[in-house]
Amino acid sequence: PLKNRIIEIGAVKVVDGVITDRFSSFVNPDVPIPFDIEKLTGINDAMVLPSPKIDVVLPQFLEFVGDSALVAHNAGFDVSFISHNAEE
Repeated sequence: PLKNRIIEIGAVKVVDGVITDRFSSFVNPDVPIPFDIEKLTGINDAMVLPSPKIDVVLPQFLEFVGDSALVAHNAGFDVSFISHNAEE
């Protein structure tokens, strides 16, 4: 999170194994997306340019999450970006 930026954030709410709500947004990182990240994610500059910046998206995401438990693959990586941006 110190060298890279969030370019997409998303989550679903699951109740009794059923998706009950969704949150998804591209994030304009304010810097060009490195080629290796574009290759890995399939997300390019043109896709994120019209999107809101993290200072707008993160509060919306945190409101969506509320006091729910977060479950994720490679959660430490993802949460490190969320925590870093929340501190800023």
